[in-house]
Amino acid sequence: MTTGDVEVASRASASSTPAAPLPKRSAVVGVTLGLGLGALVVVLLELLDRRLRRPEEVAALTGLPVLATVPTEPDGPARLDALRIVRSGLEARAPDARTVLVTSAVAGEGASALAGELARAYALAGLRVALVEMDLRRPTMATRFDLPAPGRGLTTALVGGLPVRELVQPAIPGLRSLVVLPGGPPVPNAPELLRSAALGAVLDELHALADVLVLDAPPLLPVADARVLLDRDEVDACLVVARLGRTTDDEARRMRAVLAARPGVPAALAVLGD
Repeated sequence: MTTGDVEVASRASASSTPAAPLPKRSAVVGVTLGLGLGALVVVLLELLDRRLRRPEEVAALTGLPVLATVPTEPDGPARLDALRIVRSGLEARAPDARTVLVTSAVAGEGASALAGELARAYALAGLRVALVEMDLRRPTMATRFDLPAPGRGLTTALVGGLPVRELVQPAIPGLRSLVVLPGGPPVPNAPELLRSAALGAVLDELHALADVLVLDAPPLLPVADARVLLDRDEVDACLVVARLGRTTDDEARRMRAVLAARPGVPAALAVLGD
């Protein structure tokens, strides 16, 4: 067929298969891209997540030995056994230690709870123990132990001069060898009080009542308080608490620097995690 100068060689016919859309191919491509992007997101999240997941990582970055991995389940027999291991480890590293400071990198890692359980482990071993709250900014021990005189404590002794024997209180029914001294009313000058000679006198009074003092200290990194305590001659050993999935690599490195500046205080780790 010829029209003017144009010649039609053959007439077009409709194909039995459409050129587009191709649902099967589109589905395969979509699934492949989705899986690839999902895997990429997972990898990026892993790279950005600086939280430590294994005790070996915490030990490597802090340069401290792990005395025990403590189960997160509270009040279980496995947790008490782990605390007994921690107690034995501290006794091995500092055989004559009478004052043990318990701290962590930042708040919320479980150091206060572990300090209380460590004090209990010492008491169950037949020692007289005093658990002392050293957080004078945000004291919580009176609430945690439901103490009958929550308005008095360490700051009452430091500022008001009350005798320590009038301020310590029993904490656990049936365990008379364990007493606690809560922080007392919060104060704005915590580092100065923790550096004072008055604290030395309070610790001497406590040593007359107890064989071992467990100091429940504030975290190492956000405030100066725990560092001030580590610089005191009365502190014989330090237990650092790290929680798997919470403590970061940066926090572990910064803790290492803080503790390395105080080589005279033997330090070790208790890692919280299952």
